[in-house]
Amino acid sequence: MALGQEEAGAIMIRGVAGRTGLLIRGILTGSVAIIASHLPTQAEERLFERTSAWEVALVTPDSAGTDKPYCDVRTTSWAAKRVSVHLTLTDVDQLQMSFLLYKDGWGLPVGESTAVSVMRLSTQAPFPMTFKVTDPDTLYSEPAADGTDAFPALMIAATWQTKKPDSLVLQFEGNEDPWVIPAITLFETYQLGRSLGECQNELVAMGPKLFGGDLSAQNSATSPFNRKAPSAPPPKAAEPSASDNKIVANDWVFSTEDEGEDGRKICYASTKAGDIKVGFMGSPGKDLIGYVDGLFDGDTIATWRVDDVASQSLIGAPSDYSGWTEFTVPKELLDEVAHGHELAITGSSGKQVVVSLKGAAEAIPAFNACFGKGPTASR
Repeated sequence: MALGQEEAGAIMIRGVAGRTGLLIRGILTGSVAIIASHLPTQAEERLFERTSAWEVALVTPDSAGTDKPYCDVRTTSWAAKRVSVHLTLTDVDQLQMSFLLYKDGWGLPVGESTAVSVMRLSTQAPFPMTFKVTDPDTLYSEPAADGTDAFPALMIAATWQTKKPDSLVLQFEGNEDPWVIPAITLFETYQLGRSLGECQNELVAMGPKLFGGDLSAQNSATSPFNRKAPSAPPPKAAEPSASDNKIVANDWVFSTEDEGEDGRKICYASTKAGDIKVGFMGSPGKDLIGYVDGLFDGDTIATWRVDDVASQSLIGAPSDYSGWTEFTVPKELLDEVAHGHELAITGSSGKQVVVSLKGAAEAIPAFNACFGKGPTASR
């Protein structure tokens, strides 16, 4: 069911007028949905960022319970309903994404399923998804095990899109009116992405304490000092592939090409690791773009991290021209790359590439000289 222009505009006005300016992103494990109004009374929340329509917080349930800590990205455009994306710490360094819709007093039949479609207000092309009722006021869903269902990432991408933010519309079955989540500014997008990266870093840092267990019980029956019978030589290591978490990259290189009739140059600084290409591109006066080719499919949320510097959580989408995944990145990331040793890019589905920054100290300054003044949104 597509919205008419007048109806969609009226809904959006009501949503904008009622927003309180909160956002939380988090993690969830298990089948029971946890949202702010249903949190255990012992749970603690640490707020990382608050913008006009979203909030990012780290939620730490009571240590004596079975619930696990998570980062929560949550809308607060309305007082009695909420859209949440959870990232839950499920193992030492593993995060699980889930998606929740909550409305006070819904009174839904627990265990039943329903379809919800999400679409950008400008395109009105619906993306359907099945949700399950986990309690009378909550609908819950999570991506497919193979990571092909990127609905939660698509959900945030519509309103956090760094090129052209757009309002998001959720359409329901039955007589529930559509929900419209207002778009945010480019600067708010940067603030939320940075804060979400900080939240994820702190979340992962809890892993060893929560899942490490008794290290003395992990002693192996094998040892470098134990003798063993002669055996065949170890097999030759396989060539690195796109599925490897860490693969050796070529040196970074700088290059340019002309664009269109005006002869404006497109500047590149890039490297290649196996079948995966990572780099930056841009033209003077335009956005700074980071891109990854050969790793992600569709819209995604990924963290970019240089060495031990705080990571940047960025939203990526397929390029209409090249097909690779593009991210609008802050200019500060270039300086980190130029002075770092290793760049790790990790998607919300767990796909990751780690590349060496050898040669970046020479390629990035050349790129900066070509790229010129960075975009206002990157400052």
